[in-house]
Parts: sequence; structure tokens; C-alpha cells
Amino acid sequence: MPLAETELEILGTVEPAARVVVTSGDYLIERNGISRSPSAQNTVFVGDTVATQEASVVRLLFTDQSVFSMDSESRFYIEEFIYAEERPETGFRASLRVLLGAISGVSGIIGSDDRDQHSISTPLSVIGLRGTEYTIRHCELNCGSLLGTALAVTEGLVVLENDAGEAELSEGEFVQAIAADALSPVTDIPEGFLDLELDPAGIEVEFTWWQRLLSIFR
Repeated sequence: MPLAETELEILGTVEPAARVVVTSGDYLIERNGISRSPSAQNTVFVGDTVATQEASVVRLLFTDQSVFSMDSESRFYIEEFIYAEERPETGFRASLRVLLGAISGVSGIIGSDDRDQHSISTPLSVIGLRGTEYTIRHCELNCGSLLGTALAVTEGLVVLENDAGEAELSEGEFVQAIAADALSPVTDIPEGFLDLELDPAGIEVEFTWWQRLLSIFR
């Protein structure tokens, strides 16, 4: 069901958080528990979930100029997004969720110098961003050694936190949360990980015996 203009009018003065600027294949916007085909405006609001279908890729441009590229069969939820360039006194803040799949991001104005302004969560972790480029994958089935949440940083500084503690990553580094209470050591980015079309089962990551045990009984 397409997004009707009258439904967008109900939002009143609420501005879109982002718009879809590139797409290949099909995607849906989930709003208020209903999945719909995108409207002609390709706009995305706080509370929306963008869901890509098989063999599809979507790129989102947010109003603070941050950019997110979504791989096929990924789900990305806009939990909070506050940005008004003309009203900086209101404060800038973004809270997003990678529910499933792979997303590469390039930070915009929000979080450019304060990671507390911009966070991305997954089912296993919370990630604070500061002026950065990164790729996040969250996989739950047929994941090979990439079970759980995996994060790679290509520029800037990122901190991943969960019940196991905190891992700080800079350029060229990688970490993985295979459970809510387990973190891998920080290592170099595995070859091929940054390819959004990667089959997770094709990547091998070295773990300790304890981390492998946790992944088996998770």
C-alpha cells in the first residue's frame, strides 16, 4: 500500500529525517506496523523502518548530510532524529537501529565531534559515532563466523558497548559481538568484509575457544 499524501499531512510540521536518493530493486517503508511501498517523495520519518528486499540496495541521505547504504534483506529503524540547522539551540541528536543485515554509513553534522549525539544500536550492542565512516552487519541465520553484530571502521572513531564492556575502534579496525555479553578482540578488518554484497558465510574471523562456545550455545 503506498504512503498516502493525507497520511503525511497528519504529521503536521514534522520534517522528514531522510530521503531515499539511490535504489536498486524493491524496498518497503514500515510505519505504524504497516508495510507500504514508498511514495513519490521517497521520504523517511522518525518511527519508520526501511526494509530492503532480496537483491536490492538503498541509499538514504539524512538532513544533516549523513549517508547510509543498505544491503539487500536489511532492516533499518529511525528511532530518533533531531536536526534543525536554523535552530541549533534545540540540540542535534540521532538514534538509529540496525535490526538486520548490513549498512555502511558516513557521518554528517550530527556526531561530527561528539559521539553522545549519534548512536546506532543493534540487538546485541550500542555504537557511538564521531566523525566517521563504518560498516555494521547484524546476522542471525546462516552467518558463518559473522554471527551477531560485526563492526568495521574505515575513518574516525567508534565505540561499541554491550554487557561485556567497551571496544574503541579507529581506522582499519574490526570487532564483533557474538552475544550480548561477549566481545571479540579488536583486530584488522577481515578481507572482503566491507563489500555490502558479501555472503557472511564466506568470511573467517578468529575467536577464542570461549567465544566459539558462546556462539554455539547462544
